[in-house]
Amino acid sequence: EGYSFINPFDTGMMTDFNIFYVLIGSFYTIYCRMAWQGNQGYNSCGASPHEQKMGGVLGVWRNGFQTVALLLLVFGAYVYMNHADFASQAAAVNAELSQIRFDSVQTTQTIREQMTVPVALRSIFPVGVTGVFCALALFLMLSTDTTYLHSWGSILVQDVILPFRRKPLSPGAHLLALRLSIFAVAAFAWVFSFYFGQVTYILMFFAVTGTIYLGGAGSAIIGGLYWKRGTAAGAWAAMVFGCIGGAGGFLLQKYWERPIYPFLDQHAPELLASFGNTLEAVGRAVPILNWKMSPTSFPISGQELFFFVSVLSILLYVAVSLLTCRKPFDFDRMLHRGKYNLEHHTAADAEPTGNPGFLRWKTLLGITPEYTRGDRILAYSVLAWTLLGFAEFLFAAIVNLFITRWSNEAWFLWWEYITVGQGLLYGVVTTVWFTWGGLRDLRRLFRHLKNNQSASDDNDDGRVIDGRNAGDR
Repeated sequence: EGYSFINPFDTGMMTDFNIFYVLIGSFYTIYCRMAWQGNQGYNSCGASPHEQKMGGVLGVWRNGFQTVALLLLVFGAYVYMNHADFASQAAAVNAELSQIRFDSVQTTQTIREQMTVPVALRSIFPVGVTGVFCALALFLMLSTDTTYLHSWGSILVQDVILPFRRKPLSPGAHLLALRLSIFAVAAFAWVFSFYFGQVTYILMFFAVTGTIYLGGAGSAIIGGLYWKRGTAAGAWAAMVFGCIGGAGGFLLQKYWERPIYPFLDQHAPELLASFGNTLEAVGRAVPILNWKMSPTSFPISGQELFFFVSVLSILLYVAVSLLTCRKPFDFDRMLHRGKYNLEHHTAADAEPTGNPGFLRWKTLLGITPEYTRGDRILAYSVLAWTLLGFAEFLFAAIVNLFITRWSNEAWFLWWEYITVGQGLLYGVVTTVWFTWGGLRDLRRLFRHLKNNQSASDDNDDGRVIDGRNAGDR
């Protein structure tokens, strides 16, 4: 009771992936919108801001099928490991997993859990399918790693080093700096992965390590783009606090079993007991929390650490910005809007500007006059699909809260026909659609690059001078 994998109304005893985890995830989608810079190259390569926005709209369709594919793999592995018909095969998988041993008990348990699905899938798939699956996994790993190397390596140079330089680098020196930075990121990743031992779920690891950057990044992005009184000092304060809070949370989780908990237990038992009693009291008072002191794992999850650090970063950003703001910022100049719009053009079949009052409801949905007929169809389709999912969520919630609680079997049928069934349906559609559309747009890209006669500006290299891009001076 309280630990169901498929019934969301039977998860009250879960300490990690509970209702609070879901609520924080909803907060994350707003606070960290486009904040994670691992894919910053894709986030900034659109021909115009509008084209970049449409890329985000199309991304909704891609993410849905990806989730369904992962669910099917997990469901298959779960049945294989728990159904009576596969008891002997599951025993063989568990015997292989038992050979995984590390110095830390928590690391051993975590890695065994993380490897359960891969080892089970190797037993489920025939040899040829296993090879194809491994080739696909290798391809995805390489495409992800190269993207991250480019992203974090270029960010270090473009967003950390160059903004503080008054004197520009030559194009050759600039390229050399980028290459050295990318190599440094690769070296750090190798050394870190060689010595690091996992102590929590992979998603919790993503959350707590992501907090180092995302804890303050959301404040800097939202405040910097939507609040005229946001300042660089406020952004720095939020980022520094987020970095310290995220790193501190990571160290607490990594070294809680040894040496933090034994040290506190021996030298400060009253402090440890008070901390544990406080956490458990809060857990009892707040139904969505279930904090319990443990000698092997830090009681606050990575997702919860991200939320608390983010909230404090927001408060710090607002306070410091109000203290340091001298005058409202000129957004039109920074975003190249209005009289500063010199390079972006509206498509021929875009809607006329018209009456702002008439278009206000579309503006709330993010549909601006730049949208062509095809863009509007895409946007409305994403909106309709989102509303369908929300309606299904409301239906299930209302029935279970006010009419009758579904059994685990009923919830499994819901996942089978609603979540997976619908996902497979639009997965087939988007596969054909994206394949044809991607090839078409690739030809358009090469044609545009061939015909592009605009000269490059060596001054537009990422430097910021007196609050303005060097290329705009």
